[in-house]
Amino acid sequence: MRNIMVSVLIMPLLLGPNVLQSDADPESRDMFLEYNLLDAVALPNDGVEYITDSDNFPVLNIQKEADIKTPYRLILPERLNDFQISGIMRLESLAGGYIFSIVNPLETIVQLGVHLSPVASDFMNITLYYTDPSYDSSRELSAFEIPYTKEWFNFAFKVLHDTLIFYLDCEEFSSAKIKRQPTILTFDSASTLFVGGYIFSIVNPLETIVQLGVHLSPVASDFMNITLYYTDPSYDSSRELSAFEIPYTKEWFNFAFKVLHDTLIFYLDCEEFSSAKIKRQPTILTFDSASTL
Repeated sequence: MRNIMVSVLIMPLLLGPNVLQSDADPESRDMFLEYNLLDAVALPNDGVEYITDSDNFPVLNIQKEADIKTPYRLILPERLNDFQISGIMRLESLAGGYIFSIVNPLETIVQLGVHLSPVASDFMNITLYYTDPSYDSSRELSAFEIPYTKEWFNFAFKVLHDTLIFYLDCEEFSSAKIKRQPTILTFDSASTLFVGGYIFSIVNPLETIVQLGVHLSPVASDFMNITLYYTDPSYDSSRELSAFEIPYTKEWFNFAFKVLHDTLIFYLDCEEFSSAKIKRQPTILTFDSASTL
């Protein structure tokens, strides 16, 4: 993804009657710190530069070829309980990608990360990943659909015991009940922090362009997203036509997407489940002659 960032912060939240005791252990006192993930940026770095915005304020311009990574332990504590993630940024691309991610040593699982989906019909999904190192795949804690904007915007995820609150431009935008497993996230000692630009084949299989496809997200809190991709070969990245959140089931289920001129209708178990207004570009999808199913 290409974007311009001012800050990406993680701030642990200590809740309870004893958090201000002076005899608290050193790790507890450290929990009051803010950790700026942009401290991982070291210049010179191809695809990264400081520029000034319209108010002559220095901001970080991150291109998709940027390679920003560092051992997580140089920036973050070993464990997080309740915490908040916040950021200020402006998008320079519609392609989506990770704002940041902390990955296991094999770089196959996102232990903690925030991901933006490609823009579709002027909307995008912002997803928080939260995965214990013992799991064999990345887990979505929750996702929220937000409007695309070319302007600066700020976001925040507040992760509490069983609730996730999402803020957009300093106002509460939405919330969700969550089930964190475990409630304290402990990073693998050899995990790596990536900032911007990094795409995982195991989490985001769309590292090549998907002209037409259906994707199921990992299950989180007994729900999953089913996404229809629809991309003209002339585009430089895969495009989501729309996504719907559906309940996870161990039983057989059937689904259908009906794609009309400006409407997408989604059916689940033979009943209309939801619909969305869409803007197809182009309205007739022509496959590349060398495409593979």
